[in-house]
Amino acid sequence: MLVTLWELPQNENEWARWSFAHRDNTDVVRQAVRQQLGVNLSEYSLDPIPFNAIQNWLAWNQNSHNDINDALGTQGSDLQDVDFTDPRQLEAWVYLHVQEHTTWCNRLKVA
Repeated sequence: MLVTLWELPQNENEWARWSFAHRDNTDVVRQAVRQQLGVNLSEYSLDPIPFNAIQNWLAWNQNSHNDINDALGTQGSDLQDVDFTDPRQLEAWVYLHVQEHTTWCNRLKVA
């Protein structure tokens, strides 16, 4: 699951695969936070990614990351300010994004 989050999506099918894996991992982390810490986190609409309303999705994703980082006491990044059409921004965003997911999974001992 995490390995898919390292991919740099380039087309609609790759974004669909990435989006599904992202939501799936986020759900695993949210469940682990609830079970291990007794904290119920909000669920945001993360899949599929509505590219016609990408700013909404980026805000939902950022809120989700903020909630999880707050619950775990981990450091987060600004994942809301990105231009996915710029290859360097996409690469940096994917890297920062998957680093947070990896930190959570390691902290909670989930995959």
